[in-house]
Amino acid sequence: MPTRPSQPGHVFVIRGDILHLNCDAWMLPTDEHLHARRWTHVDGLAPGVDRLRGAGFGTGDRLAAAVPGWKPRLPLPIATAVPLLGIRSAPDVRPALDAFMREAVAALASRRDPLVSTRCVPLLAVPFFGTGGGGGDLQRGPVLQELLAGLDAGVREHGVDAALVLQDEAAYGLAQRIRRDNDNWPALSAELKDEARSLADVARRGKLVPFMGAGTSVSAGGPTWNGLLNSLAERTELKDHLDALSRLSTLDRASLIQSKFESAQEGDAGAAMGFRAAIAREASLERYGLAPALLAALPSDGAITLNYDTLFEAAAADQARSRTVIPPARGASSGSEAPQVPADSSSSSSDRWLLKLHGSVDDVESIILTRDDYLGFNATKQALTGLVQAHLLTHHMLFVGFGLTDEHFHEIIHDVRRAMPREDGPSRTLGTALVLHDDTLQNALWEDHLRIVPLTRDTGDPALPAAGRILEIFLDMLAACIATEHSYLLAPKYDGALGEADRELRGLLLDLAAALPTGASGDALDVVRTMLSSLGFDRGAAGHGPRREPSARRVGKP
Repeated sequence: MPTRPSQPGHVFVIRGDILHLNCDAWMLPTDEHLHARRWTHVDGLAPGVDRLRGAGFGTGDRLAAAVPGWKPRLPLPIATAVPLLGIRSAPDVRPALDAFMREAVAALASRRDPLVSTRCVPLLAVPFFGTGGGGGDLQRGPVLQELLAGLDAGVREHGVDAALVLQDEAAYGLAQRIRRDNDNWPALSAELKDEARSLADVARRGKLVPFMGAGTSVSAGGPTWNGLLNSLAERTELKDHLDALSRLSTLDRASLIQSKFESAQEGDAGAAMGFRAAIAREASLERYGLAPALLAALPSDGAITLNYDTLFEAAAADQARSRTVIPPARGASSGSEAPQVPADSSSSSSDRWLLKLHGSVDDVESIILTRDDYLGFNATKQALTGLVQAHLLTHHMLFVGFGLTDEHFHEIIHDVRRAMPREDGPSRTLGTALVLHDDTLQNALWEDHLRIVPLTRDTGDPALPAAGRILEIFLDMLAACIATEHSYLLAPKYDGALGEADRELRGLLLDLAAALPTGASGDALDVVRTMLSSLGFDRGAAGHGPRREPSARRVGKP
């Protein structure tokens, strides 16, 4: 089990699917009879849960237990008897939550086949439970507050991290508002908090574009660039010369590995494709970590990655923010080999795109790794790099998990610098790079073009997992500061968590909704209805019909 951090555990909030998150353990909500209707589709889960019958759930002597015989190196489900029906008040969810965390920590400590992850502490995942019916469904706001408070207490007690995984937009917006009010990021310095708020201001204007490197996939079990190359080299005669190999540039190292890899398959007509297929196997990941999920929450139409995996696409889809991949996998387009770039990336949510500069695991022919790959890429890169250059000129790039050493990236920056008008004052910053460690030489190299934000002041690889965790916490604060979902304000069943000012505003808006002419039309009225809908108003919902005759104080003249 990984060592505990010096800082207390942290609670993350993401939108997504708990089954797609690369966590160490996750809560499987059941009732006291071990019924888990919502999860019956999970392969192999039902037989494991059946083995728990008679373990004290039916008598109430036990609330949580790890599902026995679970698959090795996969997130461990913890069956937890939660108050799905008949909850009287929000605190009723705490016994189940506390039992889950105790059982998860104990089960992970004794697990012989832990999850493949570089996180320095385990990550536990919890869905929004306790609102399936009865009183809980009518108290969504207070239950959400109780879950956040309980998770915060649990991570501090057990020295683990936890992720509250939400699917409902109103719940996500309310959770982030609660966390902003409480400033729930003690692991970040005052300087890093200021950086997160500053980037959030840019993001809310739609100007922050994520540019992702291998570091964003590491917490999902993905390899670093060096790790990928070493793994490929291990399959060749170079396995005894890794130290010497590391002294070559990344491109030349990859070229030599490919040559030796293909020599080992001499006589195989598909040897070259075999090398790319091996890369795809190394980079193929089924579950995303926290970083892709948090970056997918950025309100940007564009995103760029050097990664081969499909984690960011999966995280975006789970948030109902699907992205068009550029270029499309061969056979996915209408036959054109030219990269397909949206003509207007701001026209609608369906036009969100992800540019994969170095190829994708679902199209092995597109993978770029060696020097020959780079040189051959020059013939088709103009449309792709032009899109990057345009966004460097008009947006603010956020470089994450990226070492700023990629040769293709250097070419793009060089072209953009030449295209930018000369200025008498300081040159315009093209973006912000989140780096794990402070590096004086790297700062000097990029200070005229990028804002370098070191997440720790430590140096050297021993601190790498801890620094990666700080990166996740930074992105968590950024996502919380960006969150603009306010549908909880008028959504049914969330009003119990509103403060006095929000309650007053909610009442005014509901009175306004009740006073609107039901049969009227017109552009202005449509704008008002759209505004009310974005705040969670549903005329057909309980409590959203006409409540009373509007008073002069509320709707008429002041």
